[in-house]
Parts: sequence; C-alpha cells; structure tokens
Amino acid sequence: MGAFFDMSVLATFAFLAVLLLIGVFLRAKVKFFQSFLVPACIIGGIIGAVVMNTVTIPGVNQKLYEQFAYHFFAFSFICLGLRGTGCIENECEDTMKELVKGSIWQGFMFYMSMCSQVLVATAVIFLINFIFNEDFLACMGFLGAQGFTAGPGATLSTGLLWEKFGHANMGQVGLAFAGIGFLVSFVIGVPLVRWGLRKKLNTFPVGNFDKEMLTGIHQGEYPVGMRQVTTTANVDSLAFHIALVLGTWVITYYLVDFITVYCSKSIAGTIWGNLFFVGMIVGMGIRFILKKCNAVHMIDSDTMNRLTGWSVEFLLLCTLAGVQFAMVAEFWLPILLVSVALAAYALFFCLFFGRRVPGYSFERTVMLFGTVTGTIPTGLLLLRMVDNEFKSTVSVEIALSNFNFCFLFYVNLSLHGYAVYGWGMPITLAIFSATFVGLLILLKLFKTIGPKQY
Repeated sequence: MGAFFDMSVLATFAFLAVLLLIGVFLRAKVKFFQSFLVPACIIGGIIGAVVMNTVTIPGVNQKLYEQFAYHFFAFSFICLGLRGTGCIENECEDTMKELVKGSIWQGFMFYMSMCSQVLVATAVIFLINFIFNEDFLACMGFLGAQGFTAGPGATLSTGLLWEKFGHANMGQVGLAFAGIGFLVSFVIGVPLVRWGLRKKLNTFPVGNFDKEMLTGIHQGEYPVGMRQVTTTANVDSLAFHIALVLGTWVITYYLVDFITVYCSKSIAGTIWGNLFFVGMIVGMGIRFILKKCNAVHMIDSDTMNRLTGWSVEFLLLCTLAGVQFAMVAEFWLPILLVSVALAAYALFFCLFFGRRVPGYSFERTVMLFGTVTGTIPTGLLLLRMVDNEFKSTVSVEIALSNFNFCFLFYVNLSLHGYAVYGWGMPITLAIFSATFVGLLILLKLFKTIGPKQY
C-alpha cells in the first residue's frame, strides 16, 4: 500500500535538511572546508547539485527548488522588515560619524559594483558572440552581475521574469551565476583575508582562529539566540513569530495579486519579480502599526534574526541543489567566462576602493568583497576573520546601508530594461554608467574616497 498523501513536496524540502546536516558534519570534520571556512549550506548545496543531477531520488522533485528559493528570499526580506533596524545607544559622536560615513560608503559601493559588473559582463557576452559567432542573449551578463552582487533570490526572480518574455532557462542561468559567486567569495576571499592578516592591515588583533570558528560548532558556552515574548501556556514564542512572517506573506501575496490585475504585463511581471521588496515594506508597515499601538515589544529582533538566518540557509541550499545541469549546459561558455571576468573584476574593484576609504579600510574591503560576490552573511563571515569580536563599526554599517536600497532601487528595475521593457542596450547601459559616475562623485563630496590607506 502506498502513502496516504502526496509526500513529494515534504520529501523535497526534507532532502534540503539532510544536505544541511551533511554539510554541518563535513565542516566539523574536514580540514579543507575549515581552512576556507565554507558554510555548511554551501557544502550541502554542492553535494545536492551533484546528487540531483546524477541519480533519481524517489519523491524528490528538483524543479521545486526554484519555487522554494523564490519564497525563502521573500521570507528573509519580510523578517528584515518586521525586525526593524534596531537602535544604537550611548555611542560617542566620533563613532556615529564613522557609522554614517561607513554605511554611505557600503551602500554606494554595492550599487557601483553592480553597475560596473553589468558593464563588464555585457562586454564579455558581446565578445563571445563576436569571436565565436554565437547568439547568446545580449543582457545575459546582467544575471551574472546580479548573481554575484545581490545573490540567488534576486537573480532567480529576474531570470523567471525574463522567461515570461520568451528567454528560456534564464532562472537556471541566474542560479548558476549566484552559486559560482558564493564559491568565489570563499576561494578568493579567504586568501585575501589571510594576506591582510600577514600584512597586519586589520585594526584589531585577532590571534589564531579558534576551534569554534573552524568547526562552526560552539563548545561549552552557548550564546542565547532569542527571547520569549509569549507564555507557552498561550502560544509558543517561535510559533508566534513564524505566524507573523507567514501572515505578512499572505498580505503581501494578495496585495500584489490585486495590484497586478490592473497593470500591463511588463509592470505586473516586475512587481511579482520584486515580491520580496513589497514583503519588506509590508513588514515595516506592520511593525509601524504595532509601534503605534505600543505592541512592538511582541516582535523579538533576535528571533527574527534566527528566522532570517533559517531562510537564507535554505535559500542557498535551494540555489545550488536546484541548478539543473542539463538546462544550463548550452550556456556553459558565457557562464564560465563571465564568472571568471567578474571574479577578477570584483577583487580589483574592492581593493581599489577599499584601500582608499578612511577608517577601517581593510575591514571594509573584506566586507565589501564578501557582499558583492555572495551575500551580506558571507561578507560578515569574512569580516569576522579580521575583526572577530566586531569591535569595528563595519558590521553595523552594512545593516544601515540597506537604506540606500530604497533610493537606488531603480538600478534593480533597470536590469529588466533590455529583456522586458525593450529599452535597447545603449539606453540600459547608459543608466548603469550614469549611476556609477554619479555615486562616485557623491563619494568624493562626502570625503569617503581619499589616498591609499594600505
């Protein structure tokens, strides 16, 4: 007798959990992974990609991982909106100035990197088409730039939107670029960190990496990860926070579904592709309402951090395990060459601007490299290697820099200019170029670019 229900969705999800547990075990036991500080989700995701593309596992549907990744990305942004930015208390004036300066620099650098990576990747695609007489989509390099800088969730959303306009398999191409970006962040990022430590470029001494740092498992002292805001006789606090996140997602879904009925196909596709951003705004709105009702204390920021981390971990697992080799095989040449070019350019970009920012120059360089090749968590992991107690302001700066997202969101929309809106390549590239130059001028005016610091 068979199972009572269709178990495929749960089995597919549970397989991700198995991969994560394998990753945790291998990180704790294998010196190679410890040397490069490879996160468990990356290890498990790579294993999952190999397994899913070589054997068939009963009940596991690899195609669902695209959907999972799309929703995990939205969940992570909803958590950020509900959590809020927190507050910085009892900071001296000099520290506050450093925070403001650093957050502006981090935010502007992120978008300058994305804009310039778009230009580099587009040039590579043009050369491939010209030299090898190919006909790859001219804006395919946009996915490479977004995959490296913004990570898998945003890139998958972009690729899926492009597929609605006749560009097949772009979601898978986006996942491939994002996965390679994560590998680059550690394969190049860790040697960069070790080079800086040898040169004593970091501000605060860190000593040797302790066992916890290498194995990724706490020993003896266990930090508290969340606080209870409800009595368990009424409702478990974690269940309450999960309900908040899912409830916010429901509001977001129906709001977007209602709005897009009255939009053109291209605008509707753009809104669905940015469900994560709408979710963050809705989450911020709910937090604002609770604050006005003197009930914001019911949202525990630490619990939201844990749920954000959970979403990101499984998002990365979906990204790697969800890559279908057969679907991206025809694009192996542009994926390979664009990735190599972007890896080299990202290193050049971060070193060029990182060594010219006053203050915590090397710490900001490392944080930036991890962010523009992976995501903020990978940047924080590299930062911890040079500032293991987060004594610098850099870890807070990257959180505050997210405000730039609200003012520069048009850059993300411009990624659809060629494939969806029909702007034409000259106009689309002109927007990225003008944004890069404009932000560079502003950084000069804000005095966050100066002589070499190292």
